[in-house]
Amino acid sequence: MSFESRKWVVMTLQAITGGDIYEDGELVGNTYIDHALESREGLRLSVDGTKTILKWDGETPEAFQGMDTYTHAEILEELAGPAWTSQEEPGQTAALSQSYVKYRAKSSAQKRLAEFPEGHGVIAYRSTKTFGGSALVISTGSQKDLLTAKELEDLETVGDDKWVEWIDRYAPEQVS
Repeated sequence: MSFESRKWVVMTLQAITGGDIYEDGELVGNTYIDHALESREGLRLSVDGTKTILKWDGETPEAFQGMDTYTHAEILEELAGPAWTSQEEPGQTAALSQSYVKYRAKSSAQKRLAEFPEGHGVIAYRSTKTFGGSALVISTGSQKDLLTAKELEDLETVGDDKWVEWIDRYAPEQVS
């Protein structure tokens, strides 16, 4: 596949959340994601869970005007760096791999997220379907320190079978 017309930007999750569009209190879109090839659920996160990458083909959308853009070669070089690739030796405990804790109620993770200090970087997801629950996703040891003992017991690895099944079944959306 040729990536000659494709461009990428690196953005903080906080900046992306700032682009959320609401109508009558309901999230209906996002200034950035609506102009990118990614979905909210499919965002690739940096090792610390604070940044993501958005891409598009062709002309640069207005939403990304003035931002630093990357070519294919440049984004591959960026992704090979320590911000995006764990520097752990094979076999080491994945201290910085993403983990999640799931909650029964759709708004529980969002309410729990509100209890964390500013700049925590924890991400909350809630099901877009009935009875899907919600989840908090963490990427760092300092984020893990924000969890209760019970939440720590319930941590599972993002990408495990249960996570994939939950994503497929309940199409969660990131909330702030």
